[in-house]
Amino acid sequence: KYKEACDEYIEETFVRRELSDNYCFYQDNYDNINGAWDWAKKTLNDHRKDKRTYEYSRDDLEYART
Repeated sequence: KYKEACDEYIEETFVRRELSDNYCFYQDNYDNINGAWDWAKKTLNDHRKDKRTYEYSRDDLEYART
């Protein structure tokens, strides 16, 4: 169990970081919706008008007031 936890930690810490760095380096639109896969943009658009329990402003999200 300990080895498995260590392996997961290494994967989550280093491998995923490298993947995200690589994505940002090669994807010009890494910081906006145009960088998302088509299926992700479609899903967001399909649920655009779903009723939400809470609606947060950009400032609420930016300053972790959620």
